[in-house]
Amino acid sequence: MPQTKVTESSVLPALLAVCPSFQQRWDEYVSDEAYIPNQVYVDAGEFARHLLALLQAGTVSEFSAVFATVEHLLEEGDEEACNAVTTGLLEDHYFAAEDASISPRKWRKYFGPRATSAWEAYLVWAKKSD
Repeated sequence: MPQTKVTESSVLPALLAVCPSFQQRWDEYVSDEAYIPNQVYVDAGEFARHLLALLQAGTVSEFSAVFATVEHLLEEGDEEACNAVTTGLLEDHYFAAEDASISPRKWRKYFGPRATSAWEAYLVWAKKSD
């Protein structure tokens, strides 16, 4: 029996499950009157900003589980789920780090092979766009 692919709607719940420190921020984010449900790219960007704050604070104990989950999502996700992870999360890591004057390459040590491949493809694309 073929395995069911992970869908876009599973991305944030999967990340939230392995990053409990995001729960309070997530609860505040979704309770804001400006919040629009089911915008996974925007939601993943909020998660990326949370991870940046953790990186800046040197609180990276959840990163191993987070990026193992990223690998799982990239391996088992359908096209929409993979796009949400690469565009919504990984690209937002790049921009958030750049805005905070942190080398985006600081993230790479946490990435597995699929995230690394997506990240490197994005860096090549970003360099060509400059």
